[in-house]
Amino acid sequence: SLFAADADVAEIAWLEWAMARAFTSRDASVMTFGQFAAGTAFYDEDGWANLGLKFLPGTEIATTHFDLPQLWRSLQPDEQVPASHRLVEAASIVVWREAETPVFKSLSGEEGRCLEKMIAGMRFEKICVWLGRRHAKEEAAHRAGSMLRHWLDLGLVEGIVKEG
Repeated sequence: SLFAADADVAEIAWLEWAMARAFTSRDASVMTFGQFAAGTAFYDEDGWANLGLKFLPGTEIATTHFDLPQLWRSLQPDEQVPASHRLVEAASIVVWREAETPVFKSLSGEEGRCLEKMIAGMRFEKICVWLGRRHAKEEAAHRAGSMLRHWLDLGLVEGIVKEG
Protein backbone atom coordinates (compact mmCIF):
# COMPACT_ATOMS: atom_id res chain seq x y z
CA SER A 1 0.00 0.00 0.00
CA LEU A 2 3.02 2.28 0.43
CA PHE A 3 3.45 2.59 -3.36
CA ALA A 4 -0.16 2.14 -4.48
CA ALA A 5 -0.03 5.20 -6.72
CA ASP A 6 3.33 4.27 -8.28
CA ALA A 7 2.67 1.96 -11.23
CA ASP A 8 6.40 1.74 -11.98
CA VAL A 9 7.02 0.15 -8.57
CA ALA A 10 4.36 -2.49 -9.30
CA GLU A 11 6.03 -3.33 -12.61
CA ILE A 12 9.49 -3.57 -11.04
CA ALA A 13 8.02 -5.79 -8.30
CA TRP A 14 6.48 -8.05 -10.96
CA LEU A 15 9.86 -8.22 -12.73
CA GLU A 16 11.70 -9.18 -9.56
CA TRP A 17 9.11 -11.84 -8.67
CA ALA A 18 9.16 -13.26 -12.22
CA MET A 19 12.96 -13.47 -12.07
CA ALA A 20 12.75 -15.32 -8.74
CA ARG A 21 10.29 -17.82 -10.25
CA ALA A 22 12.50 -18.26 -13.33
CA PHE A 23 15.52 -18.89 -11.10
CA THR A 24 13.74 -21.71 -9.27
CA SER A 25 12.21 -23.30 -12.38
CA ARG A 26 13.31 -26.75 -13.51
CA ASP A 27 16.37 -27.16 -15.69
CA ALA A 28 15.76 -27.53 -19.41
CA SER A 29 17.77 -27.56 -22.61
CA VAL A 30 17.37 -24.78 -25.14
CA MET A 31 16.39 -25.77 -28.67
CA THR A 32 18.95 -24.42 -31.10
CA PHE A 33 18.04 -23.01 -34.48
CA GLY A 34 19.69 -26.03 -36.09
CA GLN A 35 17.54 -28.42 -34.05
CA PHE A 36 14.45 -26.41 -34.94
CA ALA A 37 15.37 -26.41 -38.64
CA ALA A 38 15.91 -30.18 -38.57
CA GLY A 39 12.63 -30.72 -36.71
CA THR A 40 10.63 -28.68 -39.20
CA ALA A 41 12.56 -29.54 -42.39
CA PHE A 42 9.77 -31.66 -43.84
CA TYR A 43 6.85 -29.55 -42.68
CA ASP A 44 4.17 -28.91 -45.25
CA GLU A 45 1.57 -26.16 -44.97
CA ASP A 46 -0.37 -28.13 -42.35
CA GLY A 47 2.78 -28.78 -40.36
CA TRP A 48 3.57 -25.07 -40.18
CA ALA A 49 -0.05 -24.18 -39.46
CA ASN A 50 -0.11 -26.54 -36.49
CA LEU A 51 3.33 -25.63 -35.16
CA GLY A 52 3.34 -25.12 -31.42
CA LEU A 53 6.29 -24.32 -29.20
CA LYS A 54 7.25 -25.45 -25.73
CA PHE A 55 8.96 -22.60 -23.92
CA LEU A 56 11.54 -22.89 -21.18
CA PRO A 57 10.13 -23.44 -17.70
CA GLY A 58 9.76 -20.18 -15.84
CA THR A 59 9.29 -18.09 -18.98
CA GLU A 60 6.88 -15.26 -18.25
CA ILE A 61 5.76 -12.20 -20.13
CA ALA A 62 3.91 -9.05 -19.15
CA THR A 63 2.89 -5.75 -20.67
CA THR A 64 4.86 -2.81 -19.38
CA HIS A 65 4.31 0.92 -19.53
CA PHE A 66 7.76 1.76 -18.16
CA ASP A 67 11.31 1.18 -19.36
CA LEU A 68 12.00 -1.68 -16.95
CA PRO A 69 15.59 -2.36 -18.09
CA GLN A 70 16.44 1.30 -17.41
CA LEU A 71 14.59 1.23 -14.09
CA TRP A 72 16.33 -2.02 -13.11
CA ARG A 73 19.76 -0.52 -13.85
CA SER A 74 18.84 2.58 -11.83
CA LEU A 75 18.39 0.38 -8.75
CA GLN A 76 22.15 -0.29 -8.73
CA PRO A 77 24.28 1.76 -6.36
CA ASP A 78 25.69 4.96 -7.86
CA GLU A 79 23.12 4.97 -10.68
CA GLN A 80 20.79 7.89 -11.20
CA VAL A 81 17.08 7.34 -11.40
CA PRO A 82 15.90 8.49 -14.84
CA ALA A 83 13.74 11.59 -14.88
CA SER A 84 11.15 9.93 -17.10
CA HIS A 85 10.88 6.20 -17.61
CA ARG A 86 7.30 5.96 -18.89
CA LEU A 87 7.15 4.50 -22.40
CA VAL A 88 5.35 6.36 -25.17
CA GLU A 89 3.78 3.08 -26.27
CA ALA A 90 3.25 -0.03 -24.13
CA ALA A 91 5.81 -2.79 -24.64
CA SER A 92 6.36 -6.26 -23.25
CA ILE A 93 8.98 -7.71 -20.99
CA VAL A 94 9.88 -11.40 -21.14
CA VAL A 95 11.69 -13.19 -18.30
CA TRP A 96 13.44 -16.55 -18.55
CA ARG A 97 16.50 -18.32 -17.24
CA GLU A 98 19.85 -18.75 -18.99
CA ALA A 99 21.78 -21.49 -17.18
CA GLU A 100 21.63 -20.34 -13.53
CA THR A 101 20.78 -16.70 -14.22
CA PRO A 102 17.33 -15.16 -14.64
CA VAL A 103 17.31 -12.64 -17.49
CA PHE A 104 14.81 -10.33 -19.14
CA LYS A 105 14.36 -8.48 -22.40
CA SER A 106 12.01 -5.81 -23.68
CA LEU A 107 9.99 -6.61 -26.79
CA SER A 108 7.70 -4.51 -28.92
CA GLY A 109 4.08 -4.69 -27.85
CA GLU A 110 3.20 -6.63 -31.00
CA GLU A 111 5.95 -9.23 -30.56
CA GLY A 112 5.08 -9.51 -26.90
CA ARG A 113 1.43 -10.22 -27.67
CA CYS A 114 2.44 -12.89 -30.20
CA LEU A 115 4.84 -14.49 -27.72
CA GLU A 116 2.20 -14.41 -25.01
CA LYS A 117 -0.24 -16.19 -27.34
CA MET A 118 2.35 -18.84 -28.26
CA ILE A 119 3.26 -19.42 -24.60
CA ALA A 120 -0.47 -19.94 -23.94
CA GLY A 121 -0.52 -22.68 -26.61
CA MET A 122 -1.70 -20.86 -29.71
CA ARG A 123 -0.53 -22.44 -32.97
CA PHE A 124 1.66 -20.59 -35.46
CA GLU A 125 -1.11 -20.28 -38.05
CA LYS A 126 -3.25 -18.31 -35.59
CA ILE A 127 -0.33 -15.96 -34.93
CA CYS A 128 -0.01 -15.42 -38.69
CA VAL A 129 -3.74 -14.74 -38.97
CA TRP A 130 -3.59 -12.31 -36.06
CA LEU A 131 -0.67 -10.47 -37.68
CA GLY A 132 -2.48 -10.58 -41.04
CA ARG A 133 -5.25 -8.43 -39.58
CA ARG A 134 -2.66 -5.73 -38.88
CA HIS A 135 -0.32 -5.98 -41.87
CA ALA A 136 -0.26 -6.95 -45.54
CA LYS A 137 0.07 -10.72 -46.08
CA GLU A 138 3.78 -10.71 -46.97
CA GLU A 139 4.63 -8.32 -44.14
CA ALA A 140 2.68 -10.47 -41.66
CA ALA A 141 4.53 -13.61 -42.80
CA HIS A 142 7.87 -11.81 -42.55
CA ARG A 143 7.08 -10.56 -39.05
CA ALA A 144 5.93 -13.99 -37.87
CA GLY A 145 9.10 -15.63 -39.19
CA SER A 146 11.32 -12.92 -37.70
CA MET A 147 9.67 -13.27 -34.31
CA LEU A 148 10.04 -17.04 -34.37
CA ARG A 149 13.74 -16.71 -35.19
CA HIS A 150 14.15 -14.07 -32.45
CA TRP A 151 12.63 -16.38 -29.82
CA LEU A 152 14.96 -19.17 -30.90
CA ASP A 153 17.97 -16.83 -30.87
CA LEU A 154 17.08 -15.58 -27.38
CA GLY A 155 16.97 -19.17 -26.14
CA LEU A 156 13.32 -19.17 -25.06
CA VAL A 157 12.27 -22.38 -26.82
CA GLU A 158 12.66 -25.84 -25.32
CA GLY A 159 11.04 -27.76 -28.14
CA ILE A 160 8.36 -28.22 -30.75
CA VAL A 161 4.88 -29.27 -29.68
CA LYS A 162 3.67 -32.03 -31.94
CA GLU A 163 0.20 -31.83 -33.45
CA GLY A 164 -2.57 -33.59 -31.60
